[in-house]
Amino acid sequence: MDLQKIESKYYDGNTKLRRALIVSGFPNGVGRRKILTQFIVDKLTTNKSSAYTPLSIELFDGQSIEDFILQLNDCFLLCSKEDLLREIQGSKQRKLDLAIKLINYMAEKKEKLLIRDNGACVLSNGHICSWFEDILTSKEIQSQTLFFIASKCYPWSDIENRFPGLISVQIQPLIKEDIKVLFHAYSEEIHSLSIKEEDADYFINKFPGLPDQIFRCVDLIKEHNVGYAKKMLPTIIESGDRYILSLLDLFKDKHSHMQILILMSSFEFISYDLLKKHLKVLLILMTFCKIFIDIQYMNLLVAIISTLD
Repeated sequence: MDLQKIESKYYDGNTKLRRALIVSGFPNGVGRRKILTQFIVDKLTTNKSSAYTPLSIELFDGQSIEDFILQLNDCFLLCSKEDLLREIQGSKQRKLDLAIKLINYMAEKKEKLLIRDNGACVLSNGHICSWFEDILTSKEIQSQTLFFIASKCYPWSDIENRFPGLISVQIQPLIKEDIKVLFHAYSEEIHSLSIKEEDADYFINKFPGLPDQIFRCVDLIKEHNVGYAKKMLPTIIESGDRYILSLLDLFKDKHSHMQILILMSSFEFISYDLLKKHLKVLLILMTFCKIFIDIQYMNLLVAIISTLD
């Protein structure tokens, strides 16, 4: 189960050296934030009340250390907005010093920061952005895990080698046995619900494997009842399907583009930079090989594109 994977990686080594934990996964609804929050509350905040939730900010593609500083300050109101806006107009080092000041204040308060990252910290090419890299490698920040990042983008597989203080875990849609474990854990241990075995099996056999759908269903059982959750289950599942289908609809009349998507699905990770750099070459190869007619050329293309970067 993903929570056990996170726990295993976190405690495998000196936890004092940990600076950040990144959880990535596709599609939306795979449960990045929920699992990170559960890990923080259950494993790292024993001195907090049961109602505790970690601090949370959200960053988007293109946002910078200034946005990070402004949002983190909003959590504590350590500086006035006017003073802060004036301070972040300074040099790169001045901005980093200001960020470190806020981070160390957060550490002194024994708080953890959950970052909903949409391409700001972990870039679309799988690399860590420069300003967050400066934070991760700073010796001025207290030695403890402070950042828990629910990343929309997948980091490169060697990211932990480059940043020893960083842990990276990828979440995949759950298999049936994991769905069963998560359903019972969330309903019984988190919500203290007692659900009949036949009702539990009904839900478990319907779920396609996205943790967020399991969480939403159990929440409905707690807020209403089992019957209402059963009635709403198709809507919950269809909402996830509609998200995927809406993306596919963009390419339904573009056969070559659809074939590119099929080809991309053969890889665990493809960076944006790789696609941007070699897209024209790929289109020429696809036209030449006509892979939408003869599937044997798919293997040829996979071998060719694997050597391009």
